[in-house]
Amino acid sequence: MTRPTRLRRYADILRVRRRGSRIETAHVVMLVVPGGGGVSRSVVSVARRFGSAVKRNRLRRQLTELLRIELPYLQRSVDIVVFPRLSAVDASFPQLRGSIKDAFRQMDVGTRV
Repeated sequence: MTRPTRLRRYADILRVRRRGSRIETAHVVMLVVPGGGGVSRSVVSVARRFGSAVKRNRLRRQLTELLRIELPYLQRSVDIVVFPRLSAVDASFPQLRGSIKDAFRQMDVGTRV
């Protein structure tokens, strides 16, 4: 992800966690808040309960790549915090992509299908 599309400041992440609407799919939980800027920003948070650092980093890289691919298709600016579910560790890349797309559809901001 490029620098402008990353949600970096802790205060911004807390704002999304406190005020965000919750969207749940099979493999991810998203907290979404309308963004103030012209670009959608996101961050992926993977807890230690997902296993070793290798597993956590692999899952984080996969979700970050999916967000990089799908975020440009959103019709408005949003800030997103993504929390994977335990089922995401064993999910394939296409299954994770389906979960991200489902979450975007639930967001009702429009994305390509």
